[in-house]
Amino acid sequence: MLLHTSIASLLVAMIASVFSFGGLATQSSDIAHLVFFVFFVMGSVTFFIDTVKNA
Repeated sequence: MLLHTSIASLLVAMIASVFSFGGLATQSSDIAHLVFFVFFVMGSVTFFIDTVKNA
């Protein structure tokens, strides 16, 4: 779900930049970066916990 939200925000940013909506493109890009970072951290923590649990 987080990755889907990140990709959707990135697509909105790309479309907004094509139509020269700079402010909207910047905000959508920032949201995409933030959500992807949260997704990456949660995925890494889950992987680490699973690795420790199964060891």
